Formats: sequence, C-alpha cells, structure tokens
Amino acid sequence: CREGDRDNGVIRKLAAYVILGINLDGQKEVLTIQVGDNESSKYWLSVLHKVLNAILSEKVSVASEQQIESDIYVEPMLRLDGIADSDLVAMLGNLLDNALEAAAQCEGEKRTVAVRIYMEKEGRVCVIKLDNYFVSPRVKHKSSFISTKRNKEMHGIGIKSVENTAKKYGGYLQCLLEKEKFSAVLILPVRK
Repeated sequence: CREGDRDNGVIRKLAAYVILGINLDGQKEVLTIQVGDNESSKYWLSVLHKVLNAILSEKVSVASEQQIESDIYVEPMLRLDGIADSDLVAMLGNLLDNALEAAAQCEGEKRTVAVRIYMEKEGRVCVIKLDNYFVSPRVKHKSSFISTKRNKEMHGIGIKSVENTAKKYGGYLQCLLEKEKFSAVLILPVRK
C-alpha cells in the first residue's frame, strides 16, 4: 500500500510493507510493518533471505512434529552479505539440530527452542542466538563440548564445524551453560 508523508511541508510518496508470518496454528500474524522509499524488488531482498527462511521453516516443521515450541525472531532488514548459502545452512542447521535434539528430551515448558537473529555494530555484525533446555549433562573439555550421544565417533563434529566455518568469516561461536539451559551465540561479520 502507499501512503503520503509530510516532510518539511512537502508531501512525498512512501511504501508501507506489511510483513506476515504463519504461526504454528496456521494463522497469519503481522510480524512487522516497514516503511520504505519505493516498492522495488531490491527492497524485498533486503527484508527477506530465502535460504534463512527455508532453514527456519523446515526446522519449525520438525519442532512442531516433535511438539517442541519454537520461538523465533528475525530482525527485519537482516543482512547476511558475503556469507555463502551453504555455510549458512551448515552453521544454522547444525545449531538448530542440536537444540531440537536436546529440547526433545525435555518435558513441559522446557520443550522449547528460542532463536534470535539480529544485527549489531551498526549493521556490520549478524548475531544468531539459540537457547534451549537440556536433560543430559554437558561435558566440556578445554574449550569444546564432548558429545553425550551414544556413538561418540559418529557425533561431536557439529559444533566444531560451526566454529571453523564462523572463523572463515572472521566470526566465532560462543557456547554458554547455565543450569539446565544451553545458549549458542554465533557472531558473523557481514560486508557493508
């Protein structure tokens, strides 16, 4: 839709974009309303990221099937410039798989995964933060976690892979434990 705006006594045309999402009940919800100077496809590319949307949509489906609540916020105007789609899939996919697997072992309100994706440092850094509860104790050796899965030789490389991929972009992964809650914070510098 279009609306007029007075700017120092001058009327200028602006575009108002209503961005909708579908919740787990299949109902439309207004995620945000953005005001921009025009209605070009470049604007939409700055708001939406197809690969990120695909990853999150698929993982929300998995969470729903496993009766895990997913609480996801992606900042409008998110930028992931210079990050290869395959690396984004590998990093976010690994972190979400781990979070969902841990949450699936929990009961009640602790069967949840929270994801926050937003920009920091005046748009120069993308922060991807995941929080989940866990039941199995986490074992840490030096700066890394040791897999608590049965076939240890087949597991335990996901977090290391995320760390190595983040380093490729000058970023890093920080993992935090607080009682029964695990947080993974992925910091990725982006090109301006």
